[in-house]
Amino acid sequence: MFKKKIDELFERIQILKKEVQSLEIALERTKSGKSSFSVDPKQFPTYYGIYIPLSIMQIKDLNAFEKTVLSIVYNQERYYGEYKFPDSMLAKMINNTRLNVYRVITKLKEKGYIKKIGSIRGIGNTRILITSEKLKRIL
Repeated sequence: MFKKKIDELFERIQILKKEVQSLEIALERTKSGKSSFSVDPKQFPTYYGIYIPLSIMQIKDLNAFEKTVLSIVYNQERYYGEYKFPDSMLAKMINNTRLNVYRVITKLKEKGYIKKIGSIRGIGNTRILITSEKLKRIL
């Protein structure tokens, strides 16, 4: 039991080290003017792509945009324990509008794939989200 916990913690530390390295690179690129990424890298992790699990890709009642947003929430929860970014920040990341992101998150909640567990006032429309039991059964 302890070995499993230690292994999980070690894996989490490795992931966090990579995130710190990514943030340092993004910060340096932003300071030097080489980055076209318009979001403050101290607030938003650097992404090299979006991992969409096959089980999410096979959900028939979601369109591609909904699957993308659901995958982002899923990956954030997997690595950080929860998803908590303003809709505007997610919209910039995936090159869409804040309103469309808001609508998709609302649809995903209505369909039961994610649930809201809190919010942060004063930072745009920041909701704290996690994936629901419905999605966990699929994955």
